[in-house]
Amino acid sequence: MRAKGIKLDQIGYRVRLYDTRLPGFSPVHTFMGHHGAVECIQCDDNKIVSGDNEGYVCVWDQRTTSKLWESKNT
Repeated sequence: MRAKGIKLDQIGYRVRLYDTRLPGFSPVHTFMGHHGAVECIQCDDNKIVSGDNEGYVCVWDQRTTSKLWESKNT
């Protein structure tokens, strides 16, 4: 489920967060810290989960914009 007013996209090793309620179309935050190219992202009202092509999954807090944890598929 995607939170209302939120759009996400990925570019390379980064996840970008947009607030569609704001004028213009520029990211309000860019989450960096993946080991490989980001291939999937999903969010709810509080967290963003993203996965990369190196097998890492990262969980981010939307409010503090910090990485909560990461895990690697072995």
